[in-house]
Amino acid sequence: MPNMNGLSLVNRVRSELELKMPINIITTMGKEEDRDKGLLLGADSYLTKPFNGPNVVKTASDLLQ
Repeated sequence: MPNMNGLSLVNRVRSELELKMPINIITTMGKEEDRDKGLLLGADSYLTKPFNGPNVVKTASDLLQ
């Protein structure tokens, strides 16, 4: 994304815009501290690449329930 990374976007959606929509981060950043930061900023789930399609679908479905 130009001008903003995903973590900045999550922070903006949660802190500035105060939106409650589900957020699922899908990233190549697989370190535990990256995951912790994403979840701390307000993401609801954190998946790392490579990922399998059924897992993404299940995660999205779970978030929408």
